[in-house]
Amino acid sequence: MENLQQLLDSEPRRLWQYFAAICRIPHGSKNEKAVAEYVCGELDRLGLSWERDDVGNILARKPAASGLESAAGICLQGHLDMVCEKNAGTQHDFLRDGLQLKVQDGFLMAEGTTLGADNGIGVAAALAILADNKIRHGPVEALFTVDEEDGMTGAKGLRPGWLQSRYLLNLDSEEEGEFCIGCAGGRGSTVSSQYRPVRPTPGKSLYRLKVFGLKGGHSGVNIKDGLANGIKLLVRFLFGSLREFSLEVASIRGGNKVNAICREAWADVYVSAELVPGLRERLENYRKDLANEYAGIEDGIAVDLSPLDGEPEVMSMEDDWRLISYLYAAPHGVKAMSGQMPGLVQTSTNLAFVDCDGGRITVKMSHRSSVAVSYT
Repeated sequence: MENLQQLLDSEPRRLWQYFAAICRIPHGSKNEKAVAEYVCGELDRLGLSWERDDVGNILARKPAASGLESAAGICLQGHLDMVCEKNAGTQHDFLRDGLQLKVQDGFLMAEGTTLGADNGIGVAAALAILADNKIRHGPVEALFTVDEEDGMTGAKGLRPGWLQSRYLLNLDSEEEGEFCIGCAGGRGSTVSSQYRPVRPTPGKSLYRLKVFGLKGGHSGVNIKDGLANGIKLLVRFLFGSLREFSLEVASIRGGNKVNAICREAWADVYVSAELVPGLRERLENYRKDLANEYAGIEDGIAVDLSPLDGEPEVMSMEDDWRLISYLYAAPHGVKAMSGQMPGLVQTSTNLAFVDCDGGRITVKMSHRSSVAVSYT
């Protein structure tokens, strides 16, 4: 199915239309006001009772079908916010712009940005169930939480004693036909440092060295898939080329969100004109090596070396080597698999974000584990 409208008109039609409506509304973490108003408007249109708690969560209730009033209540839960990621060069303001949907190779996706099916499709599913009066059910609640992706603010601040249901179904899983019971715990870490910018060597030209075209993915669900990390690929090239080509690093940038695997990264570097052809050849050979290394996993890996305007200052030789060595050695990926449950990632780390520019370095990681370790 390659036609978007054909998909939106297909069954379950109500689900697709709700999801498309949600995608038209900006709803990144901490920017859920408009999508919350939409959901509340739909609940009013359906004639359902609803209320909000102090942190902005929405709870709707639908009475049981006749004869099922004594059945165990079920709460359908999803979150209103999405991870806002976009490819470099994509003109999109997540605070104001809706997503541009398309169907490609049989999949629904967004043009140059994340789709936000996590968890827009869960919200759409809950609304579609609430809107369907043919379903025979007991008491139903629908809980729409806020800020799941950036701190679990809604879940942590949920009004105590609010829910009346016996069971809760979290509509935020990716595996069709499977129920997930429990989840890993997670923590984030931020490493920051400062350096003193210096002037670049006279006569060198500024270039942007970029690795892009990666799939990215969720730092929990997709960490086991062997996907490439843009930061690690960029740093790997710099680690082997920095001194050979006398590169001077003005900035390094990669990633956006701590729970997303980095899909592109770049470094702005100064290089002597006579070394540019050799650097291009090295970069192209590196691309070929990566294409072979990630064959069948990452088929869109691309690299680029393009001239830039401007004369930004650079890191000293000691500082750039210290940063690149740190990022080269920094952990990323699966650290341990469960010995009790086949196929379950027990512990993992995502090297999610690096920003080095103007004298300050910031590196962010997310860590997950299904095993709690006590040090007391």
